[in-house]
Amino acid sequence: VDVKNLPTPKRQVFEGWLVDLETGYKLSIGGFTTNDDGRGNLIFRQQLVNADIYDKLVITLEPLGDIDPNPAMPILIGDLH
Repeated sequence: VDVKNLPTPKRQVFEGWLVDLETGYKLSIGGFTTNDDGRGNLIFRQQLVNADIYDKLVITLEPLGDIDPNPAMPILIGDLH
């Protein structure tokens, strides 16, 4: 995932999620921040056993050190199929 013009607010981090719409399951794929120009990227590499179940890629903005395992409000959403 590459983003631009998306500045990271202080003490927050962006987090990527794979979402299965049928079950509502959300898999965190990691966090990222952006540089001063608002550019950043998230690279996720994993051999998923059943990757076809995921319908959406969702980016949220989370507090730094967030202990809540659930995603915050989505700021970007993209289709995977």
